[in-house]
Amino acid sequence: MSVASTVAGLTADTAAPTPSRASPARARSIAAVLVVGAITSAAFGIWRPAPGGGSFGYDIIAPIRTSWWAWHLFGGLGVAAAAIAVALAVCLLVPARGATWATLGALLTALGGLAFYGGVAAEGVLGAYATDPEALPAQSGTTLLTFIDDNFEPIGVVLIPGLALLTLGPLLLSVALWRSRSVPRWLPLMFALTNVAGFPLSTGVVADSAFAATLVAIAWSLWHHTTTNTPRSNS
Repeated sequence: MSVASTVAGLTADTAAPTPSRASPARARSIAAVLVVGAITSAAFGIWRPAPGGGSFGYDIIAPIRTSWWAWHLFGGLGVAAAAIAVALAVCLLVPARGATWATLGALLTALGGLAFYGGVAAEGVLGAYATDPEALPAQSGTTLLTFIDDNFEPIGVVLIPGLALLTLGPLLLSVALWRSRSVPRWLPLMFALTNVAGFPLSTGVVADSAFAATLVAIAWSLWHHTTTNTPRSNS
C-alpha cells in the first residue's frame, strides 16, 4: 500500500465529522436559564424609568432607592443571562448551515449582555449611594447625581455599546436560525422584529413582553429538539 493511498484513507475517515448534539440535560439547563432571564429582562425593562427627562435625578431615585439598586443589579443580571443563554441556544439549534452566523451573533450578543450589565450595575450602585441619607445630605446627593447625569460618558462608554451589540447580535442569530431551518420560519422573523422593537429597554410593555415571549419560544424549541431527538434539517 502506497503512502498516498494511506493518507487518502485517513482523510476519508476524518474529513466529515458528525455534528455534535447537546445532551438533554445541557439543553434543559440552557433553556431554563433563558426562560428565567427572559422574564426577568422583560420585568426590568417594564419597571425601569424611561431614559431622559431627569430619570437619573435625586427625586426619582430616592423614594425607590432599595428597589433601584436591586432591579439594576438583578434585573441587569437577568438581561445578561438571557443574552448568554439565547446565544448558546441558537448555537445548539444551528449545528451546520448558518453556524458561522450563529457563532458571530453569539459572541456579539454575549458581549453585549455583559457590557449592558456593567453599565446598569454602575447606575444602580451610584444611585443607591448618592441617595442614602446616611452617606450624603440630600443637597450633596442631588449635586452628585446631576454631575453624573451631565457627565455620563464613563457609564455610557460601556452601556451604549452594550445596547448596540444586544441589537446587532440577535439579528445575526436570527439569520442563523433562518438559514438553518431548524425552527419554524416565523421564529427568526419574530426574533429579529421584537429584538429591534425591544431595545433599548423601557420601550413599552408590549415590546418588552413580545421580545421575552420570543426568547421563551426559542427556549422551547431547544428543549423540544434535544429532548425528543427531532432531526434538524441542514438543507
